[in-house]
Amino acid sequence: MQTEFRAIVHGEYGAAEDVLRLAECLRDFARARGFQVVHEFVDRGVSGAKESRPKLNQLVIDARQRKFDCVLVWKLDRFARSLKHLVNALAEFEALGIAFVSLRDNLDLNSLPADSCSKSSARWLNLNVALSWNG
Repeated sequence: MQTEFRAIVHGEYGAAEDVLRLAECLRDFARARGFQVVHEFVDRGVSGAKESRPKLNQLVIDARQRKFDCVLVWKLDRFARSLKHLVNALAEFEALGIAFVSLRDNLDLNSLPADSCSKSSARWLNLNVALSWNG
């Protein structure tokens, strides 16, 4: 029997009503993909401009312990505000074998092709997406 794909939801949202609505959108996406959401990390009231945030720090610790297979976020700028932070985090997730999905930005680093040449092309494409992002 194949183990379910374990996903976590990360968010840093503005208004309180956004937290519920956006988290539900992410849960719906996970269910539609057959992912099991094993945890939600939401930094409430903490500026997303900070690279060190309590829930984000715990997410990284859990990633290093392989407690999940995929990070789901609503938008890239809800996860990282600087391109440097984003690229470093994505590189670490890739090294750990953890997929990354940004729902609003239509970025899915889980579905990269298997061969390394295609992966390199996909990374450049994803970098271009990140560079066009106003983070």
